[in-house]
Amino acid sequence: RQKLIELQRDLIGVDNLSIQHDRQFIREGCLQKLSRKGYQQRMFFLVGEQAFD
Repeated sequence: RQKLIELQRDLIGVDNLSIQHDRQFIREGCLQKLSRKGYQQRMFFLVGEQAFD
């Protein structure tokens, strides 16, 4: 949860990052996107939700 709060604070132009109590940070990393101009680096953030019945 602390990592999600840091991401919300640090990301520019992301207004709709909703931080819910059941959402947890899993992993972050760089991926390469192939476009007409070549490879472009992108940052990705993987989050998960827990469902309880």
